[in-house]
Amino acid sequence: MPPILLKEAKLDQSMYRVQGSPGQGNWADVPWVAVFNKQKNVEATKGYYIVFVFRSDFKGFYISLNQGCTYFHEKYKEKLGNEKLGIVSNKVRELLHTIPKEQGLINIDLVSQGRLAKGYMKGHICGTYYDQDNLPDSKKIIEDLEELLITYEELLVIMNGRTLEQFNDYLLLNDDQYYLEDESSEEKFQETLLEIEKKNQNVPNYIEENPELRPPALVDKGGSEKWPRDSKKASRALRNNNFKCSFDDSHSTFISKKSGKFYVEAHHFIPMAQQKSYKYNLDRVANIFALCPNCHRMVHHGRDNDKVIVLRKLYKDRIHKLESLGLGITFTDLCKAYGISKGGNDLL
Repeated sequence: MPPILLKEAKLDQSMYRVQGSPGQGNWADVPWVAVFNKQKNVEATKGYYIVFVFRSDFKGFYISLNQGCTYFHEKYKEKLGNEKLGIVSNKVRELLHTIPKEQGLINIDLVSQGRLAKGYMKGHICGTYYDQDNLPDSKKIIEDLEELLITYEELLVIMNGRTLEQFNDYLLLNDDQYYLEDESSEEKFQETLLEIEKKNQNVPNYIEENPELRPPALVDKGGSEKWPRDSKKASRALRNNNFKCSFDDSHSTFISKKSGKFYVEAHHFIPMAQQKSYKYNLDRVANIFALCPNCHRMVHHGRDNDKVIVLRKLYKDRIHKLESLGLGITFTDLCKAYGISKGGNDLL
């Protein structure tokens, strides 16, 4: 079948590679023939590609825009990895605008519980089914392939030069309970860490001893590097501060319906936007303060002289711990990170 595809579909062999397997041993319980983009170094176990995959009972086959499962199994282990694979399939499907009208099939059934078959079924994004008893002619199948190649190329454009890991990490960001430091993510970030607290109320306080190297950046759809916040760490920070405002523990608030504790919000003291300037990870519990909603809004939106009063108190309380984690900063530079142009000392 691979030579036929190359010939009939007139595939550009400088761009595409066709590979197939009739089934070998236990790992290939469903035969397949796939079209890979050479320029993206895609292979059957890793990346996005188009595959003709046969049911294990040979009663039919699918053409499917699909993806390899190795990345997911290596990062999450097999069971959870398959769940994440399905989540990414759904997210990619929502991003695409060129899915052919006749190839909007959401689920495929390969009549097998083999590892390879499960990966194909979870990794399926879009495509169509050909029944053995009602097969179209080869011209129609080639036309379907040509249409799906357009969708495949759109997906590669959406990736915008990002590696597979960078693209998938971005898609799974919130599902993995990580959030960017921006207004659109803030409410969900605060909600998520309270939900985590409700599940982990008997976990002891979290203590950090040593610096932690800066993790790889997340690359957004525009190609910018950003470092997200781990809501699990933020939840620990609130617990460490006994759900009281770090600036003034007498500040009144209310009982959260989700956590059953006084409602406070997590605030990264040295903003995550500064991460590129640091060798070590800014997303540490020591760099996260619990603030009442009023104080939290004020350090983001208040007057400079009011911000400085809060920042000075928090700085004195935490700077030595931050320095022990490789996160030292002068108070003047901290104020600049908050957009306070004069620096802190001029406003006191």
